[in-house]
Amino acid sequence: MQALEIKSGSTFASDWTDGLKKWQKFAGNESIQPSLVYGGATSYEREGVHVWGWKDIGKIAR
Repeated sequence: MQALEIKSGSTFASDWTDGLKKWQKFAGNESIQPSLVYGGATSYEREGVHVWGWKDIGKIAR
């Protein structure tokens, strides 16, 4: 199971990962790293969540 959240903002806000981290805690061993897609251009990992810039969303399923 993987959680995926999409945000329209182009600037990352630190509270965006809160819901995904909570979901991962409840899912436990059944979960894989959650992902967040946002309107920015940079992709990176933050607090155990893979943050994807909108241009990289095609890479999520790979």
